[in-house]
Formats: sequence, C-alpha cells, structure tokens
Amino acid sequence: MKYNRNFNVFNGRVFSFAVAVFTIISLIIAVNNDASARGNQGKANGQGMAMTGMGVAGSYIEESINAMPYQEPDEEQIDGLIQMRLEEKLARDVYITLNGIWDIPIFANIAASEQRHMDAVKVLFDKYGIADPVVDDTVGLFSDGTSIELYEQFITKGGTTVEDALFVGATIEDMDIHDLNRLIEGTENEDMLTIYQNLVKGSRNHLRAFTKLLARYDITYEAQFISTEELEGIISSGMELGGHNRNRGVGPRMGKNGTSDNGMGRGGINRGAMDNFIDEDGDGVCDLLQ
Repeated sequence: MKYNRNFNVFNGRVFSFAVAVFTIISLIIAVNNDASARGNQGKANGQGMAMTGMGVAGSYIEESINAMPYQEPDEEQIDGLIQMRLEEKLARDVYITLNGIWDIPIFANIAASEQRHMDAVKVLFDKYGIADPVVDDTVGLFSDGTSIELYEQFITKGGTTVEDALFVGATIEDMDIHDLNRLIEGTENEDMLTIYQNLVKGSRNHLRAFTKLLARYDITYEAQFISTEELEGIISSGMELGGHNRNRGVGPRMGKNGTSDNGMGRGGINRGAMDNFIDEDGDGVCDLLQ
C-alpha cells in the first residue's frame, strides 16, 4: 500500500566536497555507530528506549560541520532540514514502538541509529540558528500533522504481524532515501550535503537489512517511493562502509535521466557509512541488526 504524506522536495546539482573533512566525519560516524549500537538499547514500557545520541563523537562531528564554510540556507533548504529532522524522529519513534511490540533487535538497533541521524541534522539547526521543529522529544509526539498521520499509519500496520512491522521499516527507509535524494539535488551547501550523504547511506543499509529479513518470510518488498531500478540496485549490492572516492559517491541510485549509473552516485564523494556492517555468522545480515 502507499502512504500519504506531503513533504517538500527539491532539485539542484551537487557541490564537490573537501575530501579531508569528509573522511574525518565518515570515520567518526562509523566508529561511533558500531559502539553505541551495541549498547544503550533498553526499552521503557515497550514505548521508549535509552538513546545515546552521537555521544563523544558528536562533538567532533559538530566541530567538523562548523569548520565548513558558513553558507546560509535559503527558505527551501531550511524546509528541507525541517523535513529531515522530523522524518528521522518519525523513523526513530516508529522503530522504538515496534520494538516494544515485537522485541526484534533490528528495531532497537536501527532506532539508535535514527537517534544519531536526528542529532546530526540538529547540528545544522544549531549552526544556522534555525528553530527546531522537535519541541517535544517524547515518542509519538510531533509538531506537524503529517508526522502524526504517518506515525499512526505505520504503527497500525506494523502492530499487526512481524512481517508487517518489517514491511513498515522498509517503507520508511524507502521514503527517506527518496526524500534525501531530492534534498541532495537541491543544495550545494557543503555542510548540508555532508550530513545528507551520510543519512542516505545509512538508510540504504537499513533498507537492505529490512528487505533481507522480509525475504526470510518469503516476502519481496516493492518500491513505493524510489524507483524499482534504484531499489534493485540497493538490495543487490553489499552494505556500504567508510572510505571515499574523489570522483563518484558510492551507492546505488538512478541518474538524472532515469538510467542506472551502475551503483555510483553522480559527483561528490562517498562520505562513509553511518552504519558499520558486521556479519560474523555469514548470513548476509548485519549482526547489529538481527
């Protein structure tokens, strides 16, 4: 089924980035993600979890982002930041709630990752003095009607069966990738692109994990927001790790003309994964997400 929502999305071209700053951010985020995803994931009455945010590494991310050029975002770019701050909270809150219902590690671990995504976006709010739309961080409470409606839809469906819960997870990541791709197209600001590129890489990894688990129930997820070609490119490729490529950003996506670019994003730099991929049991699913 399709989920209704009304978010602003934009078009534009991607700015080329500073390799050194990017590499530092990638390493910091990847290391912190592994450490904090393995701990601090307790539940509270099935509705809340202990969230660590970006921890000590967050200060380094903040320092790196603040060291980048001050590029005042325009009104549309501010709308995009607000959109992503709310979408990351929506994802976190849905996963926290579904974890309380089903007690499946994938929801606890990805909820912790979404908290770090929220924190990363918040760095830009602080840098540019933008009012935070998250006025109450309580799980399930939102300042906009769209997020409230989506939360209710996702929890209603996800609370039905485990399969439906995993389907909701894949849907959320599908939606995030679609919106992040459009936001990346709509800005040249180095600091915004640095955050967005990391978020979309994390979402692609999360989508891979959800579709992998759905396959165990003989369910094939079909794209609802991104193209079928982009979805196939994502799930047919491996988890994205850190590192950088000077000319092309790693990650399956479609080119501007609608044709595949062989899993390589246009322009920019691979800014490193938000989420490490550890598969010690060799089943193809990240151990942190099982």
